[in-house]
Amino acid sequence: MFRVLKQLRNCFSIEQLRKPLEESDPDVYHLIMAEKKRQIHGINLIASENYCSNACLSAVSSVFNNKYA
Repeated sequence: MFRVLKQLRNCFSIEQLRKPLEESDPDVYHLIMAEKKRQIHGINLIASENYCSNACLSAVSSVFNNKYA
């Protein structure tokens, strides 16, 4: 029981919030990288799909997202 509480406390520490995704959740990081690779090297046959610019992706994943996190 105490071990579970300690793990929960560690999940919400400032250090945990500052870790990059690659360290804090390697599974999600690898899924994102695989999707990025698929989008770069694959062919997209759905006419309605668009790709965000890097500037837009940076803005969406900025500190402004903290309000909604």
